[in-house]
Amino acid sequence: MVYVDHLFGEFDKSVVELTHPAYRRQALALFLQHAGSKEGDKKERHPGLDPGSPKWQSKTNKGIPVYTGMTIVDGMTGNDARSSRLDASSSSNFLIPQFLINLSPIFNLMKRFLTLAVLILLTTFSSFAQENTALKHISYTQLFERIAAEKDTVFRLSNTIIDYNPATDKKFSHTFDFESQASSFERTDTIVVNKALDFENVQFTNRFGGTRVSLNHIKFLKPVLFNNTLAIHFRHCKFEETVFINSRNPLKSALNWLVTEENLSNPAVAFEDSHLEKSLDLQLGSRDFPSRTQTFVTACIIKLNNDDQSFMLWTDHIFSNGVDNNKFIGKGNIQVWAFGTELFTIYDNDFSNQKVEIRKIRSIGSDNLVIEDNKFDQPVTLEFDVISNQSSIFWNQFQPGIISNYGYASYVRNVFQNDSTQGYFNILRDPATVSEYQKTASIEFGSAFKEEIKLRGLLFDLYKRQHDSENANAAYINLKNLETARLGYLYTQNPSFGSFFKWKVNQFLKVFSDYGTEPSKAIVFSVNVIFLFALIYLFFPNHWDSHGKNRIMDRYRFFLKYVNKDSGIHEVYLEEQKHELLNAEDFKTYLLEQGKTAPKFFMATALPLYKWSVAGTKSASWLLSKVDVLKGKWSETEDSKRSGKSFLLITAFLIALTYDIFIKMLNALMLSINTFTTLGFGEIPIKGLPRYLAIIQGFIGWFMLTIFSVSLISQLLN
Repeated sequence: MVYVDHLFGEFDKSVVELTHPAYRRQALALFLQHAGSKEGDKKERHPGLDPGSPKWQSKTNKGIPVYTGMTIVDGMTGNDARSSRLDASSSSNFLIPQFLINLSPIFNLMKRFLTLAVLILLTTFSSFAQENTALKHISYTQLFERIAAEKDTVFRLSNTIIDYNPATDKKFSHTFDFESQASSFERTDTIVVNKALDFENVQFTNRFGGTRVSLNHIKFLKPVLFNNTLAIHFRHCKFEETVFINSRNPLKSALNWLVTEENLSNPAVAFEDSHLEKSLDLQLGSRDFPSRTQTFVTACIIKLNNDDQSFMLWTDHIFSNGVDNNKFIGKGNIQVWAFGTELFTIYDNDFSNQKVEIRKIRSIGSDNLVIEDNKFDQPVTLEFDVISNQSSIFWNQFQPGIISNYGYASYVRNVFQNDSTQGYFNILRDPATVSEYQKTASIEFGSAFKEEIKLRGLLFDLYKRQHDSENANAAYINLKNLETARLGYLYTQNPSFGSFFKWKVNQFLKVFSDYGTEPSKAIVFSVNVIFLFALIYLFFPNHWDSHGKNRIMDRYRFFLKYVNKDSGIHEVYLEEQKHELLNAEDFKTYLLEQGKTAPKFFMATALPLYKWSVAGTKSASWLLSKVDVLKGKWSETEDSKRSGKSFLLITAFLIALTYDIFIKMLNALMLSINTFTTLGFGEIPIKGLPRYLAIIQGFIGWFMLTIFSVSLISQLLN
């Protein structure tokens, strides 16, 4: 079966498939229109369609409709529902004589061709008649007087221009202050409309000189339907029921009038500062009749109470399409489509809990697409054929993720072919299907994966052309994440070293550099590795630390000797340094003995060398002599002075101990840096297990420095 979008109906397999939802709507509406009720019976509803019968017969039984083999299995909405309500005055009664049905099957083919030809001629004549329909003119006040006087529950109006009459229509006017960006209305009380509205080719003027005109402060309690309306402006209105505006096949006479008589080169269908309690279905424009029409929904509160309610804004070859600063409440489906539209904006909307689908196709080079500062709580379905350089799309608004409409549709078709019992659109809109697609199917299903990569590639290319490194990097990371997941799936399907290596390298690049987009991550990880190995080296001796693990024990030995010896701390220090000083003193003695018979050059240069070699030790000895607090044995110190000297002595010991620990840590850190950077030091200057860990650290360092270098070069080139 071929399902019809938004009608939840089915065509029989014998009917030619119409793929585009809008065209399926028009085809069904055209069929219902030309299978009208009896001439003159203006109040009779359109004959119903029997779900159980593959063929439909009119109530009069005077013939059969043009198409047979069609079954409608559910209710209709929008244009189709309107068509089913059309009375005999706005429909054509075309029936095939009964005697043709009884002809031999040999004439069946001739009958089909004849039927098709008559239908085409009838449709052409009907369109021509509509194009030449004279348009009536009434004022805004007269319109609402007629609505109030209508006895029926439905008010119908067609082929009419609603003009602004300054003498009677001031309550529909307002002024706009450009400085404060605020509107001032002549009337703030609310008009209540308690009738369903069914308008056909009704246009509303929205300016009278410098005065702005709109349908403002109106509460509509019943459904509202506008067909072939190109100019209407709602401000501060409330709609309790569904709103449907279908101008996909606009009448040329109406557009010509708007352009020539009203000087509106860009007529608009607009909703501003309004409340919509249920669905909004707005379809405007046609590829066969491009126009400078505009449509926008701005600063509105839109309630969608369940998955069956939707917000649909479809535009086809018009000038602009805007959905800005709106708040959507509840759960529902949002579709914003633009076909060949020059300016397409979706800005600063709150799409919380909504399933949002954004499509922009049939683009031209100068198209301007703006998707900025929106709030999404669910993955957003996107479809673009081309994105021009003038476009602006913020990546950070897509935190829940993005889904390719092409990829998702291909996956759903595959699911539907395997299990057609659920229904195509039930599968398409099922949250579980969306979740499964995002987690696994977009990775495992080949055609879906290609479309997902293509979508992210389009956005990445846009950011690159705009030199937007921040968004380009974010889009690239998202693209590579999808690719990494795909590599993991391919490895599970066909395990090999090659597939495993590609998968793990991608994972490694993700963790340590965000696929080369963030060199700082490699530096941070490298520093952590250096400190980790330095901590290991700290507890093991190495050749670069002359004292090694005995440094702290030597410090204890020095202070114990000091407190138990009747001499100053500088004398204990010189005694500890005796071995080093002995070499210097031997050199001095030898110099004095032999230098007398040698040229004075040697004495003049050798003595400064001696003084320099002992300068450090003697300076330290002099400093210690000045800070000596004990000056004798600890046991001989007076009791009254022990507390103060104990504090000073322990403080000096802790300072010296801290210095020793710092030097030992510095040596371990130096060894780790040397190992990580693979500078080389001949034999590895450490013993035990760390000797082998140093090799591993050297390999990690080589790898991380390579990643850092490549990432840095990539960012510099960008």
